[in-house]
Amino acid sequence: MNSKTYRVTLETLGPVNIGTGSTLTKQEFILEEAKRLIHIIDGRRLVNYLKRIELLEDYVAFCRNPEPQSGLGFF
Repeated sequence: MNSKTYRVTLETLGPVNIGTGSTLTKQEFILEEAKRLIHIIDGRRLVNYLKRIELLEDYVAFCRNPEPQSGLGFF
């Protein structure tokens, strides 16, 4: 089998996202629809912050709510 290597340059026509195909839960992101932004949450840092400001229990209750929404609903 012969193989060839080519050097190419691609120009995209829109934003490109290369992901893993996994689905994020509402604990893992904050969606700002008006600004069209998604913020991926660093869970460890968030838990430490919520402990410090004494809101961890409230956040856990928010996360247990079965209604799908982003973390922006809590903040």
